[in-house]
Amino acid sequence: MPQNPELALLGTIYLVDGSYFPTLHHVLWESCKDVARSVKLHFIFDATRMVPASFIIDAATSSERGALLAQLQKGVTYVLDRGYMEFTLFLDILKAQSSVVMRAYRNLIVETVEELPVTLPDAVTACWTTVRDRLVTSPHPDMEGVVFRLVECTIGQTIYRLMTDRTDISTFQVILLYAYRW
Repeated sequence: MPQNPELALLGTIYLVDGSYFPTLHHVLWESCKDVARSVKLHFIFDATRMVPASFIIDAATSSERGALLAQLQKGVTYVLDRGYMEFTLFLDILKAQSSVVMRAYRNLIVETVEELPVTLPDAVTACWTTVRDRLVTSPHPDMEGVVFRLVECTIGQTIYRLMTDRTDISTFQVILLYAYRW
């Protein structure tokens, strides 16, 4: 089984995405043509072993968040794009005794609890600018009393805001985990 040595020390890392696919109508049975015009693939890729971990094929209108909840496993770090951004999902992943690195919306409102030190390899300092790492809280009612980590960096013209509960890994590793999702 292939291994990704860069990620092996960070535990099991699953990259999550949902993709919409139109169906091939001429391949489907005549009786299904009106029902199955498109489908959504909810895909989980094991970045540690470099193999698919799980998937669900469902209706095109199916919920990506719901599909992820149906596939949650204990002890995994899930890496999610901002389409999954929802505080209740963040908390549900933690309740499942897993971890998450989730891209947050640009308008996320937080209050800083503690600034964390940022150390990056020299090779990325020219590309990754305005890097900030801190423990924060949100005034959102779903997150009352919850302290989480927010790593922010700019790559080119894009600002990335990454929410995570993983305080055991470096700033570089948080950004790297999200970069693997690309």
